[in-house]
Amino acid sequence: DCDKAFSKCIKYRERLSGPIVDRFDVLYFLRKTPRAQKTISLLQIRNEIQAIRDKLLNQQVDFNKVLFQVENLSSLNQMRLRDEISSLRRQNASIRVAKTIAAINGRDRVLESDFDLALSFCWTPILELKI
Repeated sequence: DCDKAFSKCIKYRERLSGPIVDRFDVLYFLRKTPRAQKTISLLQIRNEIQAIRDKLLNQQVDFNKVLFQVENLSSLNQMRLRDEISSLRRQNASIRVAKTIAAINGRDRVLESDFDLALSFCWTPILELKI
């Protein structure tokens, strides 16, 4: 649990530079929750990650062959990719994460839902930093 004051967290967040944050594909900022609300243990998380790694090893997925076509996205997501996502690094990160999600699910092409989920990991946290 984080014991830092909220104001201290805000000050730290404001010091984060866009170019530094852009170097991370997946961003997830934790929020303090009461112990009683915590339902997942670190062991469960570790086991889920290991299961996904095993699945990918068995599938022998080549992430470079997972197809991503902007034309297959809705006009809203095409606009988000073109206009809202501020940097080429962030666009590429979103595409890499979407391809990974597709590969984990055994698909050779990215679906709209994969891209939406990728944006929730790659783009939404960036917007939250600006709030």
